[in-house]
Amino acid sequence: MRKLASLLDISERHLSRGFRATFGTSPKQYARLARIEKVIAARKSGLGWADVACACGFTDQAHLIHDFGTIVGGTPAEFFGPTLRWNFRGADAAPGMADSYNPFII
Repeated sequence: MRKLASLLDISERHLSRGFRATFGTSPKQYARLARIEKVIAARKSGLGWADVACACGFTDQAHLIHDFGTIVGGTPAEFFGPTLRWNFRGADAAPGMADSYNPFII
């Protein structure tokens, strides 16, 4: 944020407020959502969990599982169970999926 704000010649606070006004979320939350999308794509491509965690910038698998659960509302194992039963619009959300905040519902 500091680097981008400097390049744009605005304060970090101004950049953050403008980002939230435009995208409806903080830059940090937006980055977390983008990283979870990257996890889903990497896992669908067949990578193992350790490789997914590394490729997506997590310090370890526990970090990945924690962030995934916070964003999606369930563990990666539940999400990627024998059949992919969740969709991102929430129409067939799995039981227990966090209804209070589902960033994938548009």
